[in-house]
Amino acid sequence: MISTELVQRCPFFSHLDDAQRRAIAAISEQVSFEKDRTIFEEGQNAESLYILLQGTVDLYLMGKDPNTPLWVGEINPDEPFGISALVAPHNYRMSARVALSTQALKINGPALCALCEMDYRLGYHVACEIASAAMERVHLAHVQLAAHQE
Repeated sequence: MISTELVQRCPFFSHLDDAQRRAIAAISEQVSFEKDRTIFEEGQNAESLYILLQGTVDLYLMGKDPNTPLWVGEINPDEPFGISALVAPHNYRMSARVALSTQALKINGPALCALCEMDYRLGYHVACEIASAAMERVHLAHVQLAAHQE
């Protein structure tokens, strides 16, 4: 569990009330990762949603050559990653590797899904934030694919 104040500082949760922030804090922890650490890999079971607090995380897709992943984009502070934890079939769609040492909120994905099912207002705001992040990732992927076709 983390402090409610830490949740409150995250723009991802800016539309939530105090009770909803307390519920999020109860299923979250603050984690740190060193440079070059892989946080999760494409295809793994997605158990956690992350909100980056400090540092940078790079996202990769596996291409034809598994030794040369395709860089898709970077995650910066206040941005979510691991959003597959909230979307069936709950498998990470990209790999996440630390570019600069990081601190992040790690939120229990199944517990957050359960909270969203019990509180539709919370679920609506989380779904909007996840959709926004997903659309940004799609845009980044299109940019990268266009760059590789030139």
